[in-house]
Amino acid sequence: MIFFDMQSYICTVEVHTGNHVQRGQMNAPKMMLQAEFTQLMGMASRSPSPMKVKIIMEKEIWDQFTQTHKTLENFIEFRNNAWERAYKQEENFEE
Repeated sequence: MIFFDMQSYICTVEVHTGNHVQRGQMNAPKMMLQAEFTQLMGMASRSPSPMKVKIIMEKEIWDQFTQTHKTLENFIEFRNNAWERAYKQEENFEE
């Protein structure tokens, strides 16, 4: 028997096209989020325009040092070749 993780995850999906940013929230099982991100990466890779696709998931943790709750932001992003050519000098890894 095959079991699927049907737990729902909440994340933010961003699609950057040049200077325009579209944001949306998704609440879906992990498999559906992966499929959506894969589809968006395919769309971006075929686009002649600069595009960046980013999926963000936040997780709340307990910080033992400060004794407070802290929100960690985990993300993965894909940038097409046109994006790399257009914005390579402008971006750094600490967004």
